Formats: sequence, C-alpha cells, structure tokens
Amino acid sequence: MDFLDKLDFMMNKLGINKRKLSNLSGVPYTTIDTFYKKGYENTKLSTIKKIAEALDVSMDYLVVDSITDEDYGKTNGFYVSVEEQAHIKKYRALDKHGKEMVDIVLAKEAERIEAEQQAGAAVPDSSKDTQTPTIVPEITAELAKLARQNQELAAEIAAMKEEDAAMEAASELSVWSSALDGSLSQAERRKK
Repeated sequence: MDFLDKLDFMMNKLGINKRKLSNLSGVPYTTIDTFYKKGYENTKLSTIKKIAEALDVSMDYLVVDSITDEDYGKTNGFYVSVEEQAHIKKYRALDKHGKEMVDIVLAKEAERIEAEQQAGAAVPDSSKDTQTPTIVPEITAELAKLARQNQELAAEIAAMKEEDAAMEAASELSVWSSALDGSLSQAERRKK
C-alpha cells in the first residue's frame, strides 16, 4: 500500500473525507487534494506529521509502503526499556524449545504476581526491583522435567553416535579382513 492507498483506507475507516482531514490536521485542503492530482513525493515532513496525528497513525505507517498495520509504531503508553529490548532480541534468537521454556517461566511468574495482587500482597514495582524474583516450585519442577528430557535425548544421541562408530569400525574391519584374505591367498599361490 502506498501513501494514497493508506490515506484513503484511514479516511474510509474513520468515515471522513479530504475536507474533514484538512480540518482535523490543519493541512490545507488544496495540499491534500494535490496529493491525488500531482503526487506526494515532495511533501514536507511537518505535513506528514500533522496528517499522521489526525489519523492516529505513525508517520512510518504512512510513508513506508511495506508497513500495512495501522497500529505500527504506536506505544499506547507502553514503554520498553533498553534492557527489555535486549531480552526481546535474545528471545527472538531462541529456537522453539528455548521459546517454550521462556513462555513457561513467564506464564508461571505472571500467575504468581496476579495471585499475589489478588491476595492483596504488596507486589514490588519491577522497575525498582533489585532482587531476583523467586521461582515457584511448579516452574522448578517443569525445568527439572525438561532438563531430564534433554539428558535423555543427549544420551540417545551419544548411543546413536557410538552405534554409528561401531558400524563404521566393523565395516573398516571387514575391508581389512578382505584385504588380508586376498593377501594370504596370493601368498599361498606363490608358495605353490
């Protein structure tokens, strides 16, 4: 979707026309109408900002054709710290198993905090919390279970590698045995 497609989409969604958008944004009607007649390539950043604010979308949404989610870039009062961004980056790098582990711990900890809040217990502000949160026994049990499964898988893999090595050794032994038999046969023929 290009700028004009998004403009049309958002005006349609909000039930407004170019004149109403002009009134909401403070951008002259003629400027908005010119987008449709002559293009929008040289539009000022300040104009795009006013239109984005009036439509309640990010400037990125309006100008980057590949962004099609009108909620893109909105924080809705949600702040992500640099530390949290680092956690998100690490999470995205995990494989399926790693993400499942993180999801289990996160769900259990969220349940614990919710239960404490419902019980009226004081829940520390996580932005000021300097202590590591206590992991509930259920999480510990789940982690232990997953660790056992990992050990069992590692043992199976090691056994398979040993089996492969034994089969390879047997094959190599067979080759040597055949070569030895051939040499012995040749030696016997020479004696005769």
